[in-house]
Amino acid sequence: FHTDGLYVKTDAPPRIVFEFFIIQVMRLDEDV
Repeated sequence: FHTDGLYVKTDAPPRIVFEFFIIQVMRLDEDV
């Protein structure tokens, strides 16, 4: 699982990975 130069272990539960991805997106939106 890779996004914007950020690596996440693929062995993590899909839900956790999804929530983490949403948090990253929200943080990016706040920086804009």
